[in-house]
Amino acid sequence: MQLTPEQKLAALAHRFYSDVEWTPKPGDYYTTSRADLEVYQILSVSEATVRTSYVPRSAVSTWPKAEFLAKDFGLKRVWVPDWVLTETPTSAGVELIRQERLRQITEEKWSLDHDDQHTDETLSLVAALYAAPHPLFSMEIDRDHGRAVEISFVDPWPATWDEDWDGRLRHNRMRQLAIAGALCGAELDRLMREERNDG
Repeated sequence: MQLTPEQKLAALAHRFYSDVEWTPKPGDYYTTSRADLEVYQILSVSEATVRTSYVPRSAVSTWPKAEFLAKDFGLKRVWVPDWVLTETPTSAGVELIRQERLRQITEEKWSLDHDDQHTDETLSLVAALYAAPHPLFSMEIDRDHGRAVEISFVDPWPATWDEDWDGRLRHNRMRQLAIAGALCGAELDRLMREERNDG
């Protein structure tokens, strides 16, 4: 058994960007951060050791439990959650969103810590601005003693976001939607982390 390149990427992304800790248990699959598609399975976990085997089953290796994820080669071990192995192929649209999210993380360097700073929900606001088929405006009303004296429509692009990143007009429609979807995913992840931390 070998991973597909997509499964390997999903496992690596899950490890480095999901903020989920892995506690190895019998039956779990894992790979490594090396440039290969190999898969290993945990056969047993005791107080002192972890027994593993390459898949398909080969010689059994025994590792000190305390070092299994914490020292030397252990630092390279990457859990392969069941959903990575069983996930059905995604549609082309979902794949574009996934690729855009990876681009935001790897090229723009928008880490989990970066996303966690957006507690003002501007991630979802910018997603909505990108997803809208026509420009969105917010209405501002200046009042004098309760009577409207001036009504204006302004672009609701967040003041806390660099205007250079606003590519709504320079991107085609599919690219706009991929960016919107990736930002929605980032906001969902942020909210779930916030809920876990509050709980």
